[in-house]
Amino acid sequence: MIKAIIFDFFDVFRTDSYKAWLRTNGIPHEGAYFEANRQMDLGNITVEQFLERLSELQGRKVTSEELDATARVDEEVVTVADSLKSGYRIALLSNAPSAFIRKLLVAHDLERHFHEIVISSEVGMVKPSAEIFEHTLSKLGVSASEAIFIDDNPGHVAAAEKIGIASIRFLSAKQLKGELIKAGVKVSL
Repeated sequence: MIKAIIFDFFDVFRTDSYKAWLRTNGIPHEGAYFEANRQMDLGNITVEQFLERLSELQGRKVTSEELDATARVDEEVVTVADSLKSGYRIALLSNAPSAFIRKLLVAHDLERHFHEIVISSEVGMVKPSAEIFEHTLSKLGVSASEAIFIDDNPGHVAAAEKIGIASIRFLSAKQLKGELIKAGVKVSL
């Protein structure tokens, strides 16, 4: 029986502005660009240091305003999460720098939709490690078989499934609603 739903944040609730910026600039998310992002998600470098690294790689100043130019919150996903909160334990599990994502959560009044918030840089682990999923399950007080994980990244979905968490690869709010209903989750909209 499903007791908890675990949501990714970027490219589920809100546009992943870094990935969008990479696409806009024709840059693959690999090598130095991947590593800079990973170090920030682990909490090893600050957002400012991350922007400095991007600026060095680009040979020009890269700003947070430039990265966030096309970012938006998917209000349909917010509605889905809100509809689930009364019947399930809801968690946010995100690879992100703490100060950045906490600021976004407050600015968009999103914290209230979650019973638990697990941010990679706060716990020193990143998806797809089994440890961060196990940590999230522990905070929720559920077993892997009692949770569903939602993420746009197929590698993260596969990692969650490997430890026994049913998972949905997010494509759209409409698709998510259908997949949750198919999994027996009561989505009251």
